[in-house]
Amino acid sequence: MLNKKQQEEIEKIIQEITEEAKSVVEDYTKNPSEISGSIVQIHESSPFLDEKNVVKKKKKWYINYMLIREFISETNKNKMISDLLKYYKVGSVKVKTKSMKDHAHYNVDTGTLELSTRYKTIKKRQVEDFLTTIIHEIYHAMDAKKYGWKKFKEMYEYEMNYQIAMGKHQYDDNKYEINAENFGKKNWKKWYNKFKKEGLF
Repeated sequence: MLNKKQQEEIEKIIQEITEEAKSVVEDYTKNPSEISGSIVQIHESSPFLDEKNVVKKKKKWYINYMLIREFISETNKNKMISDLLKYYKVGSVKVKTKSMKDHAHYNVDTGTLELSTRYKTIKKRQVEDFLTTIIHEIYHAMDAKKYGWKKFKEMYEYEMNYQIAMGKHQYDDNKYEINAENFGKKNWKKWYNKFKKEGLF
């Protein structure tokens, strides 16, 4: 899914974060915190934040810690998506990332599986919706691969127009949407168990 330039950028980020993490661990070993294991909330205007070197280091530690957590979470999310695409043999389908509310969307007009960049991390309460949505859209990609995306576009639009002519909803009563949703609901749990076992969330 990544081109050579993107892979190089990620490797560079990993190296930078790893080096910073090493320095944080080394510094913590030499200067352990007296409140290790505790959760402390400090207001941004607190005088503690006016301390010079110590506070700067701790703020830097926290920022790097959050960056590492976000990086790992996003990497895990991408790993789940990659595994699903490979398993359902749609890795060759065009994939595009964009900022959108839904986790994923199959664009029938362009034959492209669109993945949201809005959710860098997936919270546990979002996992079911995330997996169901991804698998739902992958089902559309499977149909597009089976029939050819242009042919599938014609089939999908015919079904939309048919439902409208019958006085029904173009999406809710669309057989392709119903089949995709049923497929997502049927399969999300087994992937949930698999990814949970692998520690991806």
